[in-house]
Amino acid sequence: MTSPQFVGVGALLVNEEGKLLLQQRDERPCLFPLHWSLLGGAVEEGEAPDEAMLRELEEEISFAPPVRLWRSYTNYVDVEDRVLPVTQHLFVGRIELPLSEIPVLEGKALGFFSCEEVDGLPMAFGFGDVVKEYLYELGGKRPR
Repeated sequence: MTSPQFVGVGALLVNEEGKLLLQQRDERPCLFPLHWSLLGGAVEEGEAPDEAMLRELEEEISFAPPVRLWRSYTNYVDVEDRVLPVTQHLFVGRIELPLSEIPVLEGKALGFFSCEEVDGLPMAFGFGDVVKEYLYELGGKRPR
């Protein structure tokens, strides 16, 4: 088996209603334009995953709520007709601000979504199943 070539982080941030904050990627990215994704990104060389997560949150929404590591796994992502292994480190936390008070510094939009609403979204980086699994663990409906 090939060892992972890329390492990424993602934040599963939920509000008091148990809805997950997702970021819609803009039209420009070469990967998954206009798809929905977790806040996060690549771990830079010499950076620990928790440091990368805090940096990415600051870059994307200008603040970093407290988070803890929930799961690490290797995911295989289809990139320009190649399947590449990516080690993902997913962090969980709560976000108390309403959507109107969260700045969009990267991407096209932000939104809060329930487990059922996530089902119909085009999700980037293969995050759809793991997002639904996490929301189910929080008390949502069983993922399909």
